[in-house]
Amino acid sequence: DIAAKFVELANEPYVKFAACLAFMSSSFPLAAFAEDEVTTPVFTAAFEGAGRFIHPVVMGSTYLALLYAGYLGWQVRRTREATGEEKKELIKGRFGDKHGKEGAILNAVMIAGAVFGMAVTYNNDAKLYPGAHLYVGLALPTLMSAAASLAPWMRQGKDWARNLHIALNTAVVLL
Repeated sequence: DIAAKFVELANEPYVKFAACLAFMSSSFPLAAFAEDEVTTPVFTAAFEGAGRFIHPVVMGSTYLALLYAGYLGWQVRRTREATGEEKKELIKGRFGDKHGKEGAILNAVMIAGAVFGMAVTYNNDAKLYPGAHLYVGLALPTLMSAAASLAPWMRQGKDWARNLHIALNTAVVLL
C-alpha cells in the first residue's frame, strides 16, 4: 500500500529533517526579499549566522550518511551475489529497502541544501560567487539525481546501470 509506505517514510527522522530544509529553502527567498522594513532585517539577522553554521553541520552529516548509503549498497550487492545460508542471512537485513530510503533522503537534503545555500548567499551578499564551491554544490544533487534515475534499469538486472550508479555516487563522495 503506497499510502502506508509514505506514512512510514514520513516518520523517519531524516525525512523530517529533509522536509524542514525543503520548507526553509522554498520560503526563505520570499521572506528575505519582502518589502517590509520590520520583518526583513529580523529575518536576515536570524538566518545570516545560522546559514553559515548550518552548512558545515549538514555537509558533515550528509557525508557520513553518504558513506552509510554506500555501505548499504555494498550489502545489496553482497546479497545479490551470495548463495545458500549466507544469502538467507543477508536477505533478513533488508539492505535494498534501507539503501533506497537513505538515497532518497540524501537526494532531498542535497537538493534543498543547494537551493537554501544559494538563497542564503544571495541574501547576505546580493550575488552568487562563481567558483569551485558553487559548482560542486550544484554538481552533488545533479549526480545524485542521475544515479537515482538508474534504479529502474538496476531492478531489471542491467549491470551497466549498476556500474554507472556506483561511479556517479563515488564521484559524489569524492567531491
